[in-house]
Amino acid sequence: MTEPTEESEFYFQSIGALTGQYFPSEDDLAVGTLMSELGIFSANLRPSVQNFIENCPWVLTRSVRYLCWLKQIDTEPYYMLTLMKCPKKYPDWVQGSGWFNLQGLIEEVTVKEIVLLVQRNYKSRPTEEQLANSRTYIRIYNCPKGLRKGQFWRIEVMLFEGKLNHLNSHRIADARETKKVLAQRKEMFLQRRRSPNLRLI
Repeated sequence: MTEPTEESEFYFQSIGALTGQYFPSEDDLAVGTLMSELGIFSANLRPSVQNFIENCPWVLTRSVRYLCWLKQIDTEPYYMLTLMKCPKKYPDWVQGSGWFNLQGLIEEVTVKEIVLLVQRNYKSRPTEEQLANSRTYIRIYNCPKGLRKGQFWRIEVMLFEGKLNHLNSHRIADARETKKVLAQRKEMFLQRRRSPNLRLI
């Protein structure tokens, strides 16, 4: 997880921040629930955060800051978080608890919302199962006009009353360019699979 930059514009992202208290499940520290002022969320831990909590168990007794990857799910509480880091303070590019930076492909546009496809960024050729498991379709509300299906956008949102609400947005590529770039990446992955020593750029 890195700060959004111009150099990495055409990457999927779903990163942000939440302040809350993490409660692990009875049988697995890495799987649990994050309770925050913005809601209660299913959560799991990256190994680095799990190691930090094992060494500093006081973290489980209070509300702390987390940087996280967000995934939308079909059942309540509708969001799954992967807790990536536990910083003493948020980086300057984070606009507070409940803020998320999303980058992805617009799958659907309606009067009330858009649906943004986000998935993991793979350096090698993923299997169809890996891709399917990494995909998430995130609903964003109160979007301005001008967003079109098939385009690739960066959208900043704020979590409010259980929904992700539009703050700012920037179109990275139109539908034609998006289709072209994704097709090129797919071909590069296929080449990498046929020639394992081929370097992806």
